[in-house]
Amino acid sequence: MDVVKNAVEHLNPGQTPVVTFDHKLFALAKQIQWKGPERYGEDQIVVMFGGLNIRDGGIENTGGLAARERLGASTCASRDCVAI
Repeated sequence: MDVVKNAVEHLNPGQTPVVTFDHKLFALAKQIQWKGPERYGEDQIVVMFGGLNIRDGGIENTGGLAARERLGASTCASRDCVAI
């Protein structure tokens, strides 16, 4: 993360770097942010899932919603909802 911060600062002074990671590296990067907020805080560097992970999650959620609708199941997320 230091390399990315230094590169962005060199190329675009004052710009906040945005870095994308897969699941495991994202979790590690967030832990680093939480343990060192003065150096790696969310105001210093933005950490997010890579585009492939976002796309796959969207497809999975859309497919799950479509399947529930075909089955006539409830889409309510609370424990009080009952499938029809």
